[in-house]
Amino acid sequence: MHGVARRAGLWRRTHGIARRCTSFSSSSNGSLNEDTYKQKQTKPGWDSSQAVVADKDKVDIRRQPPLQSLHKAILAGKITLPPFQKVRKNGKVATIFNVATGGMWRLPISSKLAAAEDECTDPCLQYHKVVIHDEGLGKLAVRTLRRGMQVYVEGELETRVFNDTETGSVKRDREVAVHATGQVMAWTEKGPVSLEYC
Repeated sequence: MHGVARRAGLWRRTHGIARRCTSFSSSSNGSLNEDTYKQKQTKPGWDSSQAVVADKDKVDIRRQPPLQSLHKAILAGKITLPPFQKVRKNGKVATIFNVATGGMWRLPISSKLAAAEDECTDPCLQYHKVVIHDEGLGKLAVRTLRRGMQVYVEGELETRVFNDTETGSVKRDREVAVHATGQVMAWTEKGPVSLEYC
């Protein structure tokens, strides 16, 4: 019973918000007021997205742009595969290296969650392929980065689709692509070094 009353109260509150958002000010330039909005809403074939707000201060929630997508990736881990350069089919040079990050802790099959803290000692590593698409930054990465170094990588998550040369099947390769907006930082003996080319 309480759930029904709560839902009814929530409906009243959200319905009131919707009514306030659709109550437009009446002015001489042809904007919609609440009565005109109700009349047009009852007409067949009228879409609510046709509503126009005259004042800049008022916001019509139906006319807001959709959320933008984001595919950013941030990694902090150790280099397992030292950087090497590869010439792609389009003639551009890409620098490739792998970064290992610690993930979930590996649980023994016989253990229970209550005793997991004492028994778990091995982290389950995850390996990520990093591709630097800028040639100058790639050359600097080849000269600076070594296997076992701590590295911080900021780039975009991309999926590359290609045909396998041996089997001919379509394969997908997930990688962290570092473009001009990305960042690579390495921890050396002297401290953190940001890889930037001049």
